Amino acid sequence: MNASGSNFTNKDISHDCFNQSTPSNVCFNQSTSSNDCFNQSTPSNVSETLFHVSVVIRQVAPLPFLLLGILGNLLTMAVLLRQRVTNTFTGVSLLFLAVVDNMNMLAYFLPDWLGAVAGQDYRSLGNTSCQIALFFTCISQFTSPWALVAITMERIACVWPLELKKSFTPRMSLCVHAVLFAVAIMISMYAFEVYEVSENAMNVYGFACGTFAHHGDAWMAMAMNYVANVLMFFVPFILLLAGNSVILKKLSVRTNFAMQRGDAITTSRYRKLSKLVALLNVVFFFSQFPLAVLMIFDAQALDWIFSGSCEDEFWHRLGVYRLITTCCSVMALVSPSTNFLLYFVSSSQFRQEIKAFLKREKPGETILFNDGVGTACTTV
Repeated sequence: MNASGSNFTNKDISHDCFNQSTPSNVCFNQSTSSNDCFNQSTPSNVSETLFHVSVVIRQVAPLPFLLLGILGNLLTMAVLLRQRVTNTFTGVSLLFLAVVDNMNMLAYFLPDWLGAVAGQDYRSLGNTSCQIALFFTCISQFTSPWALVAITMERIACVWPLELKKSFTPRMSLCVHAVLFAVAIMISMYAFEVYEVSENAMNVYGFACGTFAHHGDAWMAMAMNYVANVLMFFVPFILLLAGNSVILKKLSVRTNFAMQRGDAITTSRYRKLSKLVALLNVVFFFSQFPLAVLMIFDAQALDWIFSGSCEDEFWHRLGVYRLITTCCSVMALVSPSTNFLLYFVSSSQFRQEIKAFLKREKPGETILFNDGVGTACTTV
């Protein structure tokens, strides 16, 4: 989602944006959403270059990720359903993750790219379409990292006694993800209160569907912005970091033990699992961290933009901000679009099942991500 939750009516912006000394509401009026700041001055050549680079990045960079992500997640869903992997905890979790990742790309990243290429996206047709699109965006951005947490918790069970492994059943996975989805729906209802099509959003962010606290509920927009960031990134990241630290430590011990026994197959399986776990979490962190930080400090960033002492400074700061938000948005697309690639690279069986699906052959007998007790402990 775009950085949000800032009250423009309280910025120190003069009546004509730069030439007068007394603050005014003209630039971002509470009722008219006027854009006098942008009409009364023009950017310099340097600022124009920043805006142009931002547009080019939005037009070019997301396309390969969208193609890889949407098609890859569809292939992942098809292979998992075809092989009946939904009878394992991991299978249900990966299927759920593929669904919500595609939801995220179709509700937010695809229309954002269409807006950059065609100048219009289906989020910006009206307030209703904007709110519905960002409602589903919020749901997917909440559930995706928590699905990774669920998979990580199940993988922790892989290095503990057998009885704990057996508690991670398909039914438990369905219950966990149903609860996650229900909580996400309740949290995401705020989208119908704070999101709208705004000319101010177009001027600052480059797209019209966003959050601007230019009404009496400014506190709600800012509060939900911080709550969303904590729940969608920071808490899941802490849990993933702790969980995977335990997994990697246990895997290291188990791998050394397997090597001492000369069990090459077990050793190889542990190494592959360790690599997949590390890749999933590294990609999630580096993909989502820039945007999460930007959203936390968005209000301060906008204060910095509109505190410029002259016209050139205002446009230069806005151009820098637009470029940063664009790059952060593209980075956030990496995680939901590359999970399929990580499975494909890390799992020879997954590659075989993809080939069998494309050739319309029967699925293999060995169930993906399963070791016989419903967990992803060995076979990857």
